[in-house]
Formats: sequence, structure tokens, C-alpha cells
Amino acid sequence: MPVIFPAFKGEQLTQLVFLTRIMALSPFLLGLSSVAGGVLQVTKRYAAFAIAPMLYNVGIILGALFFGERYGIQAVAWGVIAGACAHAASQLVTISSMGFVGIERFRGFAKGLKQILNLMGPRILGLGVSQFSLTILLSMAAFTGTGSVSALQFATNLQSFPLGVFGLSLAMAAFPLLSQSFAKEDHEQFRKTFSSATRQIFFFLLPSTAIFFLLRAQIVRLVLGQGRFDWTDTILTADILGYLAFALVAQALIPLFTRAFYAMQNTWLPFFVGFFGEALTIFCALTFRDQLGPIGIAIAIAIGSWMQLIVHAFLLRRTFGKVARGDSFVSAYKTTVATIAFCVAGFPVREYLGTIFPLRTVWQLALQAGGTLLAGGLAFFIVANLVKSEELVDLIQIIKRKLWQRVGAKNLDEEGILL
Repeated sequence: MPVIFPAFKGEQLTQLVFLTRIMALSPFLLGLSSVAGGVLQVTKRYAAFAIAPMLYNVGIILGALFFGERYGIQAVAWGVIAGACAHAASQLVTISSMGFVGIERFRGFAKGLKQILNLMGPRILGLGVSQFSLTILLSMAAFTGTGSVSALQFATNLQSFPLGVFGLSLAMAAFPLLSQSFAKEDHEQFRKTFSSATRQIFFFLLPSTAIFFLLRAQIVRLVLGQGRFDWTDTILTADILGYLAFALVAQALIPLFTRAFYAMQNTWLPFFVGFFGEALTIFCALTFRDQLGPIGIAIAIAIGSWMQLIVHAFLLRRTFGKVARGDSFVSAYKTTVATIAFCVAGFPVREYLGTIFPLRTVWQLALQAGGTLLAGGLAFFIVANLVKSEELVDLIQIIKRKLWQRVGAKNLDEEGILL
């Protein structure tokens, strides 16, 4: 810890070391959970896979809520361990019900294990580079002023919400289909799956970018504005979040591009591209840090993410050929137009509500954010409908199907398809 975070001294460093020792118990549990999650993805059982991260966060929240006053920050660290236990248990229980968990006598390595070991090497290196880069960025932020590390970490955590809900989930759901179609040499189905996932990620993440940029201060204040987190902390975190928002689309598409390479059993190219992207991010952070502080680090993250995506797209085209279908570009154009409408309608509403309320209470902030989302969301829906966005049509069909899927068998047609 003294090597990684040289800016921390005395009691602060001692606390950091102690918390690290506690949370070092979680990798084993999360490792087991990751293996179980891989099985669940392949077998297309996404319920437990989706619930696990929620339980992880619940563990952290409960640790802070019930034991925070008595044990301080240590309660949060032990909450991480509790969340990791829940993360693993939720998926292992599902795996056990499928008959995949049991103790057997060792009979040699399973078929394909050597191939897995060969493929996982670059993946391990890639994850290591990513974590190393994040650690370096946080260490750099420690030199930019008090509260900078926390502000950068808070903003990153807030940004990770739409990334996890839309970006990572869609990439993970597409991965088994990409692998199967490539193994069968069905390149057209590969393109169709990749193109569909790309369109959906863009459809959800581009308006998310607009939301996080327009309502960055409101989001930070509503989520974090309690206790010692004052208005100065809010402004700093909101400024960082505003620049990180411009990296959302790129950071959501990168996991899909890397999984396209993984489906082709090519794990080295994503590693080299990731290494390039993280190196560029660190270089830009070093360049911008002195003049812009933690905001410069956020800008560096955005630049590195987009450059990494561009290189991924170039190499995927060189390796696989034309992977994006023409409708992907049309869909991106329609989503962009609808997102512009969101901003045009949402921005004046945000400004108007800011003039009639002092915005000193949670309800006033929630009203401003809600009014902005309502006006912008309505404009987005209307324009997306006018330009005939296929993703909007698909979303409406999914909602209708979910709402009506519990009707009785009398509403099923002769082929068993829900009417």
C-alpha cells in the first residue's frame, strides 16, 4: 500500500492496510461465483446471474447501515465480505439444482481444460492491466487534493450503474450466441447477433449519457448528499461524472467487442488493445492532472475508452470482415436524433425548475430531476417513434409480452405462441 498510494501517511495508511486485509477474503468467493456465472450464461439462466451483483451491493449497504455507527468504515469492509458470500451462494445454489455441483474422485483433467488454460492467460493479463490502471489513476488522484480519490471513485461507481445494467448484461447475453454461431461457421448469424447487441447498447447508453450529463449534480446529490458529503464534494464529483458520462457508450461497447474476439477463441488481441487503451489513459491523465486535477483524469478515461473502442472495431473488421450490418448505422442515427430531442426538451425544464425552487431539499432535487426526465423521456419516445426506431418497437413488444405472459392457456394460439 505505501508503494501504490504514497500520498497516504500515518493513520490513514494504517487504516488502508487493515481494510485491504479484510477485503482480501473476497476474491476466492467471487472467483467461485464467476465460474458458476459462466455456467449460467452458457445454459441461458440469467435470473441468478443478474441477482448476484444486487445481493453483493445489498451486503455492503446493510453492513454500513446497521454496523456503521459502531464500527465505522470497517463495517463497510465486512459488508463487502458478506456481499461476496451472497454473490457466490445465489449462483452456486442454482448450479446445484442443475446437478453440476458435487464432490467426485479426480479422474484426470476434463476435456478442453488445457484449451481453457491457454485461452485464459491473456484474459488474466488483460484484467490485471485494467486493475493496475485503475489503481494508478486513483493514486494519481490522491495528489490532486483532499477528497479527489473519493470523488473519482464515487463518480466511477455511479457511472457503472448503466454500464452494468445495459452494457455488460447485453454483452454477456450475446456471448454464448456469438460463440455458437462462430463454432458452426454461421457467420451471418454471428453478424446478426453482434449487430443486434450493438444497436441495443447504443439505444440504451446514448440517452443514459444525456441523463448523466444533464442531471449530474442532481444524481450525485440525491445518491450521496448525506452526512459529511457537502456541496463542495457534490460539485467535484458531479464535474467528474459529467466527463465520465461521455465514455459510457465506448465503455459499454468494449465488452461486446472483446467477447466477439473471445467467441473466435482469440484472447491475445483484446489484451493488446486493452493494454494500449490503459496506457493511453495513464499518459493522458499524467498530462492533464496538474492543470485540471481529478477532472483531467476523468477526461483521460474518456479519451482512452474511445480510442480503445476504435482500435477494437478496426481489428475486428480486419480479422472477421465486415461485422456491422447496414441497419446498425441507421439505428445509431435514429437513436442520436432521439437523444438530441431529449436534451432539447430536458435542458430548459431543468433550468426552469431550478429557478422556481431553491433546490435545498431532497424532494426539490427529485422534482427537478423527475421533471427533466419526464420532459426529455417523452421527447425521446416521440422522436424515436417518428423515426421508427426498431429498438423502441422491440422494447415495447418485450414490455407487452412481459405484462401479458401470465394469461391463461386459452389466450395461446395453436402453435403455443402468446397472442
